[in-house]
Amino acid sequence: MKNVAYRKLKKLYESLLFFYEDGTINTSLLTRGYVLALSLIIILTLLSHYITSRVVERGIVAAEISFDIGYEVSLVGQIERYATSYYTNKEEFDRTFMVNSIEKLKGVNGRLYSYYADDSRLKSPATDQLKEAMQSSAAPLEEILKDFIAASEFFLTYTSDSSSPQRQMALKQIVDLSQNKIINRLQNALTDFQQSQVNDINTISSMQRNMTIAIILLILLEALFIFRPLVKRIEEAHANLTRQALEDPLTGLKNRRAFSSDLIAHHSSAVREKKKFVLAVCDLDKFKTVNDTYGHDVGDLVLKHFSEILRKALRPSDIIARMGGEEFVILLTNTDAKKAHVVLDRLRLVAEKEACPYKEDGEDKQLSFTTSIGYAEGPLSDQENVEHYIKLADSALYKAKEGGRNIVVRAYQDK
Repeated sequence: MKNVAYRKLKKLYESLLFFYEDGTINTSLLTRGYVLALSLIIILTLLSHYITSRVVERGIVAAEISFDIGYEVSLVGQIERYATSYYTNKEEFDRTFMVNSIEKLKGVNGRLYSYYADDSRLKSPATDQLKEAMQSSAAPLEEILKDFIAASEFFLTYTSDSSSPQRQMALKQIVDLSQNKIINRLQNALTDFQQSQVNDINTISSMQRNMTIAIILLILLEALFIFRPLVKRIEEAHANLTRQALEDPLTGLKNRRAFSSDLIAHHSSAVREKKKFVLAVCDLDKFKTVNDTYGHDVGDLVLKHFSEILRKALRPSDIIARMGGEEFVILLTNTDAKKAHVVLDRLRLVAEKEACPYKEDGEDKQLSFTTSIGYAEGPLSDQENVEHYIKLADSALYKAKEGGRNIVVRAYQDK
């Protein structure tokens, strides 16, 4: 069987090699093949979308109708219970609850019948069956419900201490209609409707699945025999997009996602090789004031300037990233806390001394700024999550801010 399938696939492949002539692409045939395949995909996609929309729409409508019928069953039962309790216990709150339930029943009953009477979304075998189940009898359910509501309202015209035959007769009619003519019929209608709706949706879903299979086959043919010459270009574009996804667009440094991946890998290596590392978080002091006073363009220049300071001040083996806003993070590889403090304090001094150049009204100016740094030494253990180090460094950074800014603070693991 495998050999037969292989031979058929090979024959199909060879029959489609007319797209290529002496190793070059026959662009005319390729273009016509692409347009034809794309047109078929568009047509099938639109049909599939329409069918899917119908499935979803009918599902929503079915849920609305099912809810309303179930709600109607619940309200009828409530009215019966409140009427019986009000007659027996003479509690005024039973009367209030009964009045509220009657008003709700009027609303849901009117909405339910307006569905299949007026809503074009409901034109399906399922809704036709529901309409027939609720109307095709000597006593349509809509009329029975109207009689039930009328009996309930008539019952409420009497005072709680009344024991007149008319009131008793109204209560008897409420109980009889509820138990013998309404609830069971509503539940049966709901069951039939749901089954018919399921069958209807399954039929449409089967059509949609066939459309989807056809679309997938066309896409596979395009991928195999039309887009093969474009694979290299796609790979290059993918590599470029991957680089952009891992890079901060303003500074060119790694972004948080790329840094997290590098930190996880380095943490595993440090644990395995028993080597120290230091994770530091830097924050430009009062950076909001810079943006508010000089504008975001100058603020961006400061961020770029600080990024260059980081690149020059640290080793190629160290990892630098911008976490967002004015916050940067540094991974000092193969470094303990004592050495790191010297390196980070030197970095702080360089940032303090090297003001950021900018122009204002055509005049060259410089803007001084400072940075606060918090850091933590690792690895603590092979069980620690790498985010734990960032939290430790953040806590140290917070202490640096509280301590007056422009300082370096180390975080210690709580015992």
